[in-house]
Amino acid sequence: MMTLFDDEYIYKTYVESEKKEAARKANEKTARSLYESGVSLDVIAHAVGQPTKTVEEWLGLASV
Repeated sequence: MMTLFDDEYIYKTYVESEKKEAARKANEKTARSLYESGVSLDVIAHAVGQPTKTVEEWLGLASV
């Protein structure tokens, strides 16, 4: 019984992780497209629901 629970938990965790990664990739693609269209970083960040700093990192604009 414990093994079944563990397998279900692992599967559920994996599926949720994959969904989050897919959403992040979609947001990053959207951000890149908007940036290439000339949209400002603040507007892009608002559109994808992420901080401006995260969008800058996705686009390779973040300063170290």
